[in-house]
Amino acid sequence: MHLISIRNLRDDATRYPDVKKQPDSCDSTGRVGKILPTLKIATRATNISSPTVNTIKISGKMTLTFDRSTYSNLLAEIAPKAIENDEEYDRLLKEAEKLTFTKNPTPEQTALYKLLVTLIEVYEAEKYPIDKSEPHQILQHIMEAKGIRQADLVDIMKSSSGVVSEVVNGKRAISKAQAKALGDYFQVCPSLFI
Repeated sequence: MHLISIRNLRDDATRYPDVKKQPDSCDSTGRVGKILPTLKIATRATNISSPTVNTIKISGKMTLTFDRSTYSNLLAEIAPKAIENDEEYDRLLKEAEKLTFTKNPTPEQTALYKLLVTLIEVYEAEKYPIDKSEPHQILQHIMEAKGIRQADLVDIMKSSSGVVSEVVNGKRAISKAQAKALGDYFQVCPSLFI
């Protein structure tokens, strides 16, 4: 299993030259980090009297500890810095991938993961910018990927075949109700179609 990266989406675009790919994210910023799985913060016992440990109490039940010394060691091991080339990008992407699939990550690992994702996002935004696709192009791409025919959309969108044809060909805008129906059917964010 691999992380979804902008470069991978860009490479995929050669298969669909008429459609500009974009992440299936409902986040209005379109940031790739929203695609990546969220890590669960695990608790662990640490000497709270240590000057390098920050203790956070949540809902009166759980205590999370962040050991700055442990975090410093992780930083020294990975040595993250602003990404300037594809080799550094690949290296940090692999490190982020390892952390993504770590079971019960520590707070220090979670903090490092967030840092790596931020560095990766910044590099991807500069190196692999994504142009926004038109809603009908996104619909066409999803239809092709799922093997859905235009005639199948009549029932999904609860519209006539003429309206569906106009929507698919970009001659008519997709209504909010149609976008919601498409989002529910294709299990994507309805805002992709608006």
